[in-house]
Amino acid sequence: MADVRKKFVTFLKNNWIKYLVQIVIALALSLAFMSFRGAFETGTVPADRAKAVCDGFSITAMIYICFGILMWISTTGFFDIFAYAFRKGAHAIIPGMGLDNSKNSYYDYKQDKMDKRKSRPMYSTLVIGILFLIISVVLVMYWYSL
Repeated sequence: MADVRKKFVTFLKNNWIKYLVQIVIALALSLAFMSFRGAFETGTVPADRAKAVCDGFSITAMIYICFGILMWISTTGFFDIFAYAFRKGAHAIIPGMGLDNSKNSYYDYKQDKMDKRKSRPMYSTLVIGILFLIISVVLVMYWYSL
């Protein structure tokens, strides 16, 4: 039990700034969507205000979840083929870049990218998106109770 506590404390010491910055950005984005939907206007019915707040959290949650999934997939090497093809195609099409005379095959390119890639994916964006989605679901339940 003490080992789990020690790992959690180490995790918080190393990652709290990353989570804090992303939460502040997510809250700012949510507030922008809420104000766009009219959550802060005077004379708004409480049900409409709750719906606007829920929309703000849910849109931010979907954006963060999509980016989190893309970041997770990118750590697996899924997009390496597209980067390799784009590099080869750009050298052939764009004037002034010259031809790509490297004899590296896709396998060599993939091995080089795998060596440079971070070994652990970053889940902070995905976790914050799921947290905002949970908040959004709670607000939807509140909206239905009005």
